[in-house]
Amino acid sequence: MTEIDFWSEAWSGGNTPWHGERADAFLRAHFTHFASRLPGNRILVPLCGNSFVVRWLWEQGFDVTGVEVVESALEQLLVRDFSDLAVKHSRAEYIAPRLRLICSDFFSADIERRGFDMIYDRGALVAVEPTLRGRYAARLRELLAPSGIIALESLYFAGDEGPPFSISSARVEELFTGLKREELVREMQETNEPFKSKSGLDYVEKTFQLIG
Repeated sequence: MTEIDFWSEAWSGGNTPWHGERADAFLRAHFTHFASRLPGNRILVPLCGNSFVVRWLWEQGFDVTGVEVVESALEQLLVRDFSDLAVKHSRAEYIAPRLRLICSDFFSADIERRGFDMIYDRGALVAVEPTLRGRYAARLRELLAPSGIIALESLYFAGDEGPPFSISSARVEELFTGLKREELVREMQETNEPFKSKSGLDYVEKTFQLIG
């Protein structure tokens, strides 16, 4: 099974325990803390799936770009959250006022290089195979505006099975060397199925931090 097959089966079968309206609680709780520091209104959500946060960020007045390799996930997002908009479908893109959804592998996606004022990563870095983390971090740096911010939620736990894959704060710091980091949340949270059954872990450490 390829990586794309894995994610396609997850979304089509509803096997998405990471997904839910409260999944982005850290971002919503702390957004006012740093929103005024953003140099502009362009936000990128890598590996966005059909995340509720896309609509939420759009409602805050931002210009939101989401990238997702599984087209059915984007279609679910559009039907659920953007049925009130006239969305144009062109090639592998869905476009509406202040909204652009790109169906593509994140590494090869045709994304404008003007620089994003914020990149919101919840579940993307920890979904990427550990061997690809350096490449992924370099891609984020490439797409981030000079004064932009990466808002990152990550997981740390014993074991190397995934996804999601555990990543330590030390590794995050190594990936984004030279950028300022501000840790806003670090707490233990109870796991849910099927991750609990697969890993045998009842709790994982979650961290929400700003990079840039």
